[in-house]
Amino acid sequence: MQKQFIYPFRSQRPPKFAMVVVDMQEACRDKLGYAGASVEEGIQRTARVIRAVRETGRPAILVTYDSSPQVIREISDAAGPDSPHFTKTLQSAFTIAPFRRFLSESLSDSLIFAGWVKGICVRDSMLDAIWNGFRVITSDEILFHRSGFPPMDALMIHERIIHGPVVSYYDTSEGLIRDIRSGTGAGEKP
Repeated sequence: MQKQFIYPFRSQRPPKFAMVVVDMQEACRDKLGYAGASVEEGIQRTARVIRAVRETGRPAILVTYDSSPQVIREISDAAGPDSPHFTKTLQSAFTIAPFRRFLSESLSDSLIFAGWVKGICVRDSMLDAIWNGFRVITSDEILFHRSGFPPMDALMIHERIIHGPVVSYYDTSEGLIRDIRSGTGAGEKP
């Protein structure tokens, strides 16, 4: 089930979305935690969403730290060899000028976020997306936490840091995939 927090979307047309996968490095695989299923199941769910995005012709963008740029194989395979991969030295993906340029050139207005919510990288990227005029879409089923720590889910991210902007949250990755494939666009108000 999709939950709309606020819906003052600036257009009635379906959004042009891109998917942004943050910090899913192979070197960190053993540090991942996942709520409700195994980490491997979470990786597979995330890969299914990436494939659904790619089937629509929209980009899946990989963002990693420059000290550990190798993406988890299943995620990289789902994104495909032509997907852009940016490395960062700070938390937010928006600190990378070529990343911002790519979003502008792809004419994206909505971003589906997935990744490892180990600290503040996904959160900061989501906030910067909102501040830069993007609509944010996510689901707990495509967010990972630090193993051994409680999950910082999408709802908690919303409650703590996002006050007022447009955020679409999906309870399941399958609901998100359904909307991506329907042609109405991810996060569209029913």
